[in-house]
Amino acid sequence: MRLLTVIIFSFSLPVLADVRLWVPSTTTAGNIGGRAGADELCDDDVNKPAVASSTTRAFISVSAADEIRDMPSLYNIPTNEVIFRRDGTTQIAPNFAALLNADTVDLTNSIGVTLRFIWTASDSIGSHTSSCNNWNSASNSESGERGIASAKINIYIGGNVSSCNESSSLYCITYTAPAGASASTGLTEW
Repeated sequence: MRLLTVIIFSFSLPVLADVRLWVPSTTTAGNIGGRAGADELCDDDVNKPAVASSTTRAFISVSAADEIRDMPSLYNIPTNEVIFRRDGTTQIAPNFAALLNADTVDLTNSIGVTLRFIWTASDSIGSHTSSCNNWNSASNSESGERGIASAKINIYIGGNVSSCNESSSLYCITYTAPAGASASTGLTEW
């Protein structure tokens, strides 16, 4: 009697993540309410793209422990996916690393199309700079770093320090985490 062994492999391809960086309709002074208030402002905005099963966060640095450059590890933002504008079709950068490399390589497109100042509290590589007392102050004696939404170079994220009592927009990032590839094997003997 011969024994026949059949190995069955089943694979599913990973689903790509959807990552969109956009500008909300509202503006705010520096007293946003820290990370939680900034995230809520983005999550509740009418410009938030409709992306199923997504997470939305403010694309800002809050402190040395919560910087834009660390958002992938802190908030599970995909790093190897294309970053799009709100529309989901206009590419901003090929991946998260390129988004933070505008010192040497321009963004593919700007994040916003109009000259608009954006609170970021970050330098050109996403490191924390000045953040209006961790986004809890609208005092004219404190300052916060801003970028320019219409720029395709490093000033999109920083380069403009302003008084915290001034009103500016935020960048928001809406994303889905990629589904991991799954592989299963079955061993059947007859």
